[in-house]
Amino acid sequence: MLLKLSDVMRNAGLNPKEVKLARHPMSDKDAKFCYENGFFELYLKTQGKKRFENCRYILNFVGTQGTLGRYEGCYLVKGVYSAKGMKFPKGFPIKPKNPPEFYYDLEKQDIMQEYEDRLIIDWGQGARNWCHNGTTEKEIVALMPHRNAQLVSKLTDFENMRLSFDELESIIAAPDFYSDWVGALSTTYAIYLITDTVSGKQYVGSAYGKNGLYGRWSEYVNTRHGGNKKIKELLKEDSERYHKFQFSILQILPKSLAVDNTSVIEIESLWKSKLNTIPFGLNDN
Repeated sequence: MLLKLSDVMRNAGLNPKEVKLARHPMSDKDAKFCYENGFFELYLKTQGKKRFENCRYILNFVGTQGTLGRYEGCYLVKGVYSAKGMKFPKGFPIKPKNPPEFYYDLEKQDIMQEYEDRLIIDWGQGARNWCHNGTTEKEIVALMPHRNAQLVSKLTDFENMRLSFDELESIIAAPDFYSDWVGALSTTYAIYLITDTVSGKQYVGSAYGKNGLYGRWSEYVNTRHGGNKKIKELLKEDSERYHKFQFSILQILPKSLAVDNTSVIEIESLWKSKLNTIPFGLNDN
């Protein structure tokens, strides 16, 4: 079992003395914006000080909860230049009173590529300092399984996506690993559909409470039945049947309906009627 980041570096052929470690916490609004909008690498390249002197490589981390960091990639330092007069892409956050002074020519490497988005470290007590020397020991907290590429691609067509129970379980089990999915589901109120792909029977439900779809669908992962009477009965007959459940969205609801339960129930009832899920499906009322 890997315990220290320095072990991983040495196994990859890196000398920790030639490495700098960078961690950008998502509590920093600029770092978060750049991470979510495709500017994360540029954010690393532009600096107010010569942070990356006397190093050959940078290991870059996304700061997650607490002092944790998820490995994003390894960069070769090819040079440093003045950033004065540089033109930056539209939308990139530049503080007029404190523009970046230096631009680092960085080239992403394949080194440690198998650990990207998987390796979680504890940055330690010096969390305020986002840049550490590679010789500073970092404990490895977790090595996540490989991201499901098919699952990641489904997020690009969120409203029309269909998730198997096992895919949904992967998201719920590793919220930091699938933070993009968690963010999308948590902020979505919707009428949803669960389909038993064996019998074709369907269940219509609604999610409009705390944490939206993420909160409601987490209940299905944790209990297998989400408290639904007919699904409970189905699982009594076949305890492994939940693996055949498919989750999808019928209608995304405006946030204003979160305080209007009556309207949500009316919309949910309309979908139950359209799909006949009470007489022929898994709804009992």
